[in-house]
Amino acid sequence: MYSKCKTILFLGFVILLFSCASVSYTDKHQLVSEIQALDKKTYVSEKDSQLLLRHDILHFTKNGRVKSSISLDNNNDTLVTTEKKLWFTKQSYPDKDPYYCKTRWKPKNRERISCYTQKQYKKNEAIYYYHKNGRINKIEDNFTNFYTKHYTYKNNDVSKITIVNKANDTIEAIKINCLKKDTSGTCLEEVQTYTQTDSVITIYRYPKYF
Repeated sequence: MYSKCKTILFLGFVILLFSCASVSYTDKHQLVSEIQALDKKTYVSEKDSQLLLRHDILHFTKNGRVKSSISLDNNNDTLVTTEKKLWFTKQSYPDKDPYYCKTRWKPKNRERISCYTQKQYKKNEAIYYYHKNGRINKIEDNFTNFYTKHYTYKNNDVSKITIVNKANDTIEAIKINCLKKDTSGTCLEEVQTYTQTDSVITIYRYPKYF
């Protein structure tokens, strides 16, 4: 179970780490732009109970970008904090050097997002492809495992994420179902079913609006 949790954390972590791109976080994740802060808790189902995997607290600018965030584990210890700077985003960790992430806009609705240490060692890089409405089409890892995440939408909401390797073999397929929305359209309770690891993840969102 522990190894499954580590895999799920890794697969989901990239989305949060690269949340500070030119396309706003709210556009990427089907949130309204008037959101001021978001309390997000991620649980994995274990027998008849739920185990907290991570707790994310995000604060947004008025144009829907992440101004700052903190991610905590199930012991309430800090995993990473982020701060939006003028030209980059700083990610601080308790046990390693901080990362500095830069975004470069590319033709055909693409962004290249790269993270470096202060000594300019590259740590990760991803290419984001977007639909015209700002929703994610796919994400290509361009440095570590070279996986690609393909996003499928239904009624304008993401319904599935398929993760493939360089040989186009499916590594994981995540079915996504929103069980509850608020009056602004934010999904408050989301269930993610991982078909390869047989894991079920539930995400609870508690938004605060401007």
